[in-house]
Amino acid sequence: MVVGAGRDWPTAQEAVLKIREGAHLPAAAHHTEQLLHGHLAAVDERVRAYVLEGEGRAAERARDAVRALEILGCETTLVPTAHPVVDIVRFQLLTVDLAERRGVDPDRIHRDDPRWASAAAAHGSTG
Repeated sequence: MVVGAGRDWPTAQEAVLKIREGAHLPAAAHHTEQLLHGHLAAVDERVRAYVLEGEGRAAERARDAVRALEILGCETTLVPTAHPVVDIVRFQLLTVDLAERRGVDPDRIHRDDPRWASAAAAHGSTG
């Protein structure tokens, strides 16, 4: 899971899209406040989390989220943020690393498997 708020919320959403498409792994983006007020119920030691630090109040709540996730046994990384354009690069590199470990081509978005190629063709998407 990738958690973020404010200007980091789009980064969280894009990060999980990269992981899903490139490494073929389930991933979910959660807004920090939504995570703290409900989504924690679905978290345990099997979940891996990246919490985008943000600035100001968002940074305070990000640290609260990290504490809560760690209490639940979730492996968690607080990710320093600078700017969304820069911050997404970390997740692009993570996706490449995960894809290599899994033996998949991160650029194919699963289109090298006939089932996914057919599914994409069924709704007019080729790439």
